[in-house]
Amino acid sequence: MKKTLYIVATTTTLLLASCGGKTGSNSGQTADFVLTLEKGQTFQTEMTVKQQIETSMMGKTMNIDQTFLTAYEMKVEDTNASGNYIIRTTYKRIRLDQNTSMLGELGKTVIDTDKPEENKGLAASLTAPAFQQMIGKSFTSEMDRKGHTLSTDMSALTEGSEGQATQQDYSLSNYSIGFPEKPVKVGDSWEEEKELKTENAIMKIKTKHTLKSISNNVAEIESTGTIEPINPNDKIKGKQTGTTKVNLKNGWSSESKINQEIEMEIAQMGEYISMKIKSEIVMISK
Repeated sequence: MKKTLYIVATTTTLLLASCGGKTGSNSGQTADFVLTLEKGQTFQTEMTVKQQIETSMMGKTMNIDQTFLTAYEMKVEDTNASGNYIIRTTYKRIRLDQNTSMLGELGKTVIDTDKPEENKGLAASLTAPAFQQMIGKSFTSEMDRKGHTLSTDMSALTEGSEGQATQQDYSLSNYSIGFPEKPVKVGDSWEEEKELKTENAIMKIKTKHTLKSISNNVAEIESTGTIEPINPNDKIKGKQTGTTKVNLKNGWSSESKINQEIEMEIAQMGEYISMKIKSEIVMISK
């Protein structure tokens, strides 16, 4: 159960640093993706991850359905000497709805930091305190004007937290969606390669982004990618597709949706666990 929660957190962070830029002409058919943010500017962001997880060990299969919601505020703290933005992310709410079908009523878990009176299930007593500790805590990231996360300081978030909360969010420093250095036209594509660090493995994500349309100062980008291990001994494979909408007035991603499938094997207590994970990840940022 604990490792399942880690996987949720690592997939949701993929969208946190999505950003874009400004139109390059009045025709609206070319975009030069550049962040244009102001000190003190804030964005209220909500991420919802719906997952179907199948685990197999020693001939037994267990299915888990869960929805993981995270709400947080992202604030532009400052611009440093290099012209990069310092972004502070503060957790506002976390909710987990989880159902392990083979356990019946015992397999139903609800954890909500806004409504702790609704918490229930065997996992709630262990996990709810760690989630609650995260509320109101922040971490800061340095982001350049092309949306690349250059560094992340997690110390304020993890200070005084239990190990579970620390591990859950450590992967946030690994994600950003980078954009091309030159303007692109509708139909143009660009590629990027990133590493995703989790507790279980380090994965490589290769992604191709395509600018599909520009309308009313909103650019729509479609992305397709593959997921593979950095260590050739790790058994991991996956794919994902997604759509991101970028507000061209300030370069911020206002909406994203990703569908992701991952198959992997992880070692736990001397046994190998096979996992198949299907995820739908939706982010709204205003």
